[in-house]
Parts: sequence; structure tokens; C-alpha cells
Amino acid sequence: MLSSMKFGPDASELRPLGVGTNSWQSSTHAGAEQALLASLEAGISLIDTAEAYHSGDSERTLGSILREHERRAFVATKFA
Repeated sequence: MLSSMKFGPDASELRPLGVGTNSWQSSTHAGAEQALLASLEAGISLIDTAEAYHSGDSERTLGSILREHERRAFVATKFA
């Protein structure tokens, strides 16, 4: 198991390994969903995304999956 640190006001565990969403878009929702849920089950809670990935589609796909499964994650995003 990877080491972790406490982060945020509720001291949630954050590990130094994350998942990137550059290839996620609404057309790949099922694959993105499977990858995200497997990552969360493995203890990976850091998700990297950006508004520039497919014109924001990866962020919308990520939000939809997290909402649909009522899961929490640390989301790191970038914008231009």
C-alpha cells in the first residue's frame, strides 16, 4: 500500500499517486467509469483533469461518474 498524508479540514487520506483524465470524454464514459471506480477501490483518490481536455468534456465526465456513484475524490484541475 502506498504511503498517505492527511489533507483538508476532515483529514482525508491522500496518496501520492493519481489518475489522469486527458483521454476521458462522454464517448468513453463506460471505460472512464470502470477506470475511476477501480482506482478508487485501490485507494487512489487524486484525479487530475483540466478544462482544456476535450473542451471540458473530461471534467463533465468525471463529475458525472463521481455524482452517479456518490464517491469522493481530490480533483486537481487546471485552466487557461
